[in-house]
Amino acid sequence: MLRKNSLLSTFQSTRLGTGRKSCWVNWTMVVRRQATLFLPSGVGDAVEVIRARLNPAQSRLIRAHVTLCREDEVADWDALVTRLAQIKSLAVDLSFTELVRNGNLVFATVAGSTNSFDEVRNALLSTETTLPRIHRPHITLIHPRNGKCDDATFAIAKDLFKPFSVRFNCITIIEQVDSGTWQEIAAFRCLPCQSANRRTKPGLQH
Repeated sequence: MLRKNSLLSTFQSTRLGTGRKSCWVNWTMVVRRQATLFLPSGVGDAVEVIRARLNPAQSRLIRAHVTLCREDEVADWDALVTRLAQIKSLAVDLSFTELVRNGNLVFATVAGSTNSFDEVRNALLSTETTLPRIHRPHITLIHPRNGKCDDATFAIAKDLFKPFSVRFNCITIIEQVDSGTWQEIAAFRCLPCQSANRRTKPGLQH
């Protein structure tokens, strides 16, 4: 089962606006909320080096991550949190092998299977009649909102980037007010998948 930390109580007690919408206006504030997979410490260090050097403005707003659920995909965050607590043991394994450029956007793309990533999205976003849209996992290194990339910049990024594989075991709910720094609202830590000959009693740790 997913292990959750004490931030869940914060998530449940500090709802903004209706507490259910993914992006809403509260007086003059625009609030966005997403579910994300932050890169574990020590994994893909070159990614943070590239972001800090080539897109420092975005690097200050949020750590390197893979977006799991975007704000326009979630209508009810209370329901999504309930689903998170019900997901069985799993781990999200992804391999990032090369950089792709599209104008001022630069991101690390995945090679190989994305099954574990897709399974989590299906578990969180599927309904009785629909499946979530296809969402290819990636890590943004330069964001066009506050970064620029020309040929020389992209050459630097490619030179610094090193392919790597990562196992994500924590799903974090994050929130941004206006254009401020993204804040962690709740974090759910996944237990690794258990082998057939190792049976443990599932449970939730606060």
